[in-house]
Amino acid sequence: MCSFRVVKTGNLVTNSSAGLMISFLDSSVVAEAFYLILVKTVLACLEYFTMILCAVAIFVGMRSSIELKNSSSASSKFENHRNIHRDSSKHPDNKGEENVLANDIGGEVGKTEKKRDSKGAFVVKQSLLVVLIQVICTTPRMIVSYYNFLEPRFEVGRQFNNLLYVVYLGINVFDSINASLNFFVYFRFNSKFRNHFKSIFSKYFFARNTKS
Repeated sequence: MCSFRVVKTGNLVTNSSAGLMISFLDSSVVAEAFYLILVKTVLACLEYFTMILCAVAIFVGMRSSIELKNSSSASSKFENHRNIHRDSSKHPDNKGEENVLANDIGGEVGKTEKKRDSKGAFVVKQSLLVVLIQVICTTPRMIVSYYNFLEPRFEVGRQFNNLLYVVYLGINVFDSINASLNFFVYFRFNSKFRNHFKSIFSKYFFARNTKS
């Protein structure tokens, strides 16, 4: 790795400032420090807090959407009942039939609302669970990166070299868990994904049995 810096030099002939010059360094300490500060500390913290903000934004947005749909469906239900009662006051002979119609409409609206609320709750749970898994699995890497910035001995070839290997082995395990858990989350909460996966797996398994 090549490290360099920009320094201000002077003109020895005129004894004045000559401008800027690129000075190359023999060691890569500056580049390693820049990489450690920017990539492993600043960007890691930025990614971590961005995921938390996204989780909060998803939760608030989903809750607001569900409440808005509930309020609009409630107003629509009230408007339908008011129209039915207005018609029954004009035609008293059909009052019994209109009451039955009102009950049927109310029951259908209630079923539709419950189905929509259940679907919205599933979407909220799926989104929050995906982000939560990402946050939990990213937390060890962020903590280690921050500690690595504060403790110079926690590096390869330094005093805590063996501990560093053990810690990063655990971080790789967390990364593997993070990469595999999302499949089970989508399989549990997304019926289209689940049915599509089952159809592909059944076709592949059936094709192999046919060949054998």
